[in-house]
Amino acid sequence: MLAGQEELRAHLADACERAEIIQQLAEGGIDFQQVALQAGKPDADPFDLLCHLEFNAPILTRRQRANRMKKDKAPFFARFAPEARGILNILLEKYAADGELQFILPAHAGGITGHEFLAFINQEQSTLSNGKKGPGLFR
Repeated sequence: MLAGQEELRAHLADACERAEIIQQLAEGGIDFQQVALQAGKPDADPFDLLCHLEFNAPILTRRQRANRMKKDKAPFFARFAPEARGILNILLEKYAADGELQFILPAHAGGITGHEFLAFINQEQSTLSNGKKGPGLFR
């Protein structure tokens, strides 16, 4: 499969690649919910399940992963305005409670895809509805 956890992390960081990997594994008969239940970790992250299966790494729950992110990446969160930090905290809490699949946006004619949405919120500058330029959402 992959050389190590970092290579796997790099592939799973891209939403399209992650969906493709999960689809290929599902076609091969691997169901993450079943694996999580069999491992006794029903709220485990798919990344941790894959690392456990492939590299015998410990399985973290989404709550453990969210808490680790808040602690280890505190300087990252500190550079945002309080409102943006609040949004990031809400997103982390939603991930911890419900997983990442709730963040997948359905694509429909004229709609925005998950990839496009991430590019939109990460941009340095945005164009407001009145045509004026302003800072990006998390800037």
